[in-house]
Amino acid sequence: MILNFIWNINPDIFTFGPFQLKWLTALLVVGVLVARKLLFFVGSKESTNPSESRSVFNFTLAGAIIGARLFYVVFIEPDILLNKPAQIFFPFEFNPGFKFIGIGQFSMLGALVGVFIILMIYAKLKSKSYFWSLDRGVFLIAVIFVFLRAGNLLQSEYFGKPTESPTGILAVNKIEKGLLKLPCCAMRNPNGENPLDTVSLKEGKEMLHEGVGFKPLLTYLFFKDGATEQLVNEFLIGDVKTYLFELTDQIFEPGTEPLHYTIFVDSNNYMARIQTIGLARHPLQLYEGVLFLILTGTLIWYGNKHPKKHQEGRLASLLILSISGIHFFIEFMNVLPRPLIKSLPLTVDQYICLPIFLFGIVILITSYKKQKA
Repeated sequence: MILNFIWNINPDIFTFGPFQLKWLTALLVVGVLVARKLLFFVGSKESTNPSESRSVFNFTLAGAIIGARLFYVVFIEPDILLNKPAQIFFPFEFNPGFKFIGIGQFSMLGALVGVFIILMIYAKLKSKSYFWSLDRGVFLIAVIFVFLRAGNLLQSEYFGKPTESPTGILAVNKIEKGLLKLPCCAMRNPNGENPLDTVSLKEGKEMLHEGVGFKPLLTYLFFKDGATEQLVNEFLIGDVKTYLFELTDQIFEPGTEPLHYTIFVDSNNYMARIQTIGLARHPLQLYEGVLFLILTGTLIWYGNKHPKKHQEGRLASLLILSISGIHFFIEFMNVLPRPLIKSLPLTVDQYICLPIFLFGIVILITSYKKQKA
């Protein structure tokens, strides 16, 4: 067994009033700083003026942020564009109360496209070689992608299809948070106070059902002082059962059978143990993060060994081809809600990968032509 375990990391590093610092945000900042350091290191090896490296860094970062967010809004969640346009780049909401929500949803491929476009503008404005700029810009983004995927893992984002493979992971943070916010006893008192003090999830031993990715899961619910046996039973049978039944992306809880639970009481303090089935899924963010790390590490090593050997555009083309190719094939392990074209069961990201891959081929061919010339 390589992984195959329960993943329950809090996506928030800390919360202070309406502000939350999430792992993804923190790791993206670290990734940007590391990428900047590497860019200046490479520039010093090639005797590049630091001001030029700084300009490439600033333009690349701006293009990546704009492209990543716009692609996400347009292709993944167009409701933001239609109903909450201010939240495209404005990280606050005011209804029902003031809250810092951050801008945590981005498109990785959109970041690449944004860099392609903005560096074209940069090359025109500064009279620089587009390929020279692209080599450095795409390298920056590739390094940041490693930290992006690490942040996705810590926030339990970007899991794929259920799997029996040893790498399957069962992410349960959403289950725990949802149970602690679940209103009590909807049949008798809609929107009643949640009766739980704490929730704990552990791997079980008894397999209630067989299926791809099925993993026995034990959920322990510890109730607040003052809870009665009637309230506990109502909450479990009505609210918890419905919640688990509807959580189909992480739980298999058939609606045709009752909730499997046992109630324990100690000095009038109630605790319930629930047996259910969790779904272990492909950790796509881990696959990509490791592959991107190997890719960028190899290119850094090769560039350091042979600093003058590659033609302008060669590094960018190899990175573009590798990133889009890796993402395209890993997306086959992702959940496909509905194909855009019935005869081509591809995800939205896979369709976007195709023109990016072709762009990489064009850059590679042009680079070789320039070398021959």
